[in-house]
Amino acid sequence: MAERGPKEARLFAVNVDSDADFERVLIVTSNLDAGAVLFKKENGIWWQLGSFTRCASGSQLPDPFVELRQIVWYGTNDLIVHAPGPHGTGVGELRLKIYRVWKGRLYKVFDVVEWAYNLSASESSRITYPGTDSYTSPRVIVVRRSQETQNRRKATCIPYLWDANRFFFVQIPPAQGLCKHE
Repeated sequence: MAERGPKEARLFAVNVDSDADFERVLIVTSNLDAGAVLFKKENGIWWQLGSFTRCASGSQLPDPFVELRQIVWYGTNDLIVHAPGPHGTGVGELRLKIYRVWKGRLYKVFDVVEWAYNLSASESSRITYPGTDSYTSPRVIVVRRSQETQNRRKATCIPYLWDANRFFFVQIPPAQGLCKHE
């Protein structure tokens, strides 16, 4: 990115774990690429907890590249990364990945195809995140997926529940109310 000249740099001070100290997230973008680095301070020393990069033609990639959102617990931010998946001539996908910090380590806790295409089909997902304004409500991410193949459209709804013991969002059967038609 240094060779292409950064267009924008943003530095956020946010809480991504259970301690009181704020971590830092640096996001740098150019016209084509983006990078993000998560820093944590321990014993007065800053260290890199994780980093993410996106290199592509820019036109098919979302902005923002990295989002900070309270998904699992109020007051603790999770990192949502929109990253390219496998791709080639006439095929490709974009993945939505969610990362959480626990005991000084960064973990991927959710990974889903956000959109994909090939020469005969396409797929897109709309993600609904849980509200974190209650200490008792279950943390459920709902993925509404739309697939189109040869002028036929198929819609599915898949809920994922936060499982604290596995430290991951696990797929659950669609419950009444979670996947109602809109």
